[in-house]
Amino acid sequence: MLLLVWILAFCFISILNAWIVFFGGAKRVQGWLSIFVVGLVAWDWNAEQIKLYVLITWFGITLLFLYGLFNSDFRAEYLMY
Repeated sequence: MLLLVWILAFCFISILNAWIVFFGGAKRVQGWLSIFVVGLVAWDWNAEQIKLYVLITWFGITLLFLYGLFNSDFRAEYLMY
């Protein structure tokens, strides 16, 4: 069950990140709306900065996903919080 939750969470995050990076989502969340999507640090960033930040964090999330995919202890501890 945890594996299914792990995969679905990654799919949701990947869809959101792909929308921001590839489909013009960065221009839509630019400004105060980026606080809710990216975080507090991004309220005054332009679209290119938001895309770069999301791309870097997406890479890190993908590495964590792959590690958790094959390590059930990490996955269980990560999903407990």
